[in-house]
Amino acid sequence: MTAAAGRRGATLLVVEDEPIVRMVASDHLRDADYIVLEAGSALEALAMLEHHGPIALVFTDIDMPGPIDGLGLQRIVGQRWPDIAVLITSGLHGPTGPDASPFLAKPYDLSKLVRLVEALLRSAHA
Repeated sequence: MTAAAGRRGATLLVVEDEPIVRMVASDHLRDADYIVLEAGSALEALAMLEHHGPIALVFTDIDMPGPIDGLGLQRIVGQRWPDIAVLITSGLHGPTGPDASPFLAKPYDLSKLVRLVEALLRSAHA
């Protein structure tokens, strides 16, 4: 895969507690030639990150049930796996602060999601 192709074929992790939203985003990213793993919570995502092969990008909702939300997941990923890009989404609010990850507001256009993922993967591995 070339950097210009946005690392098509890279493995992505979609973290979303709404099954339909997760399925639609994941299917669209698969259609764009990415390998997509899915998690319904931050805890499930952390288990996948620990036990799965290389993951290039985590796409996570902010608001999820459980002890860790999407912003907590972003912080943990940044500390433990600094080479993994993180893209945050929410329909309610966005991330703030100097360490905030790129943000895509809900409802999002699926083609914009793919373009943003491509751009993040290109810049992370340039």
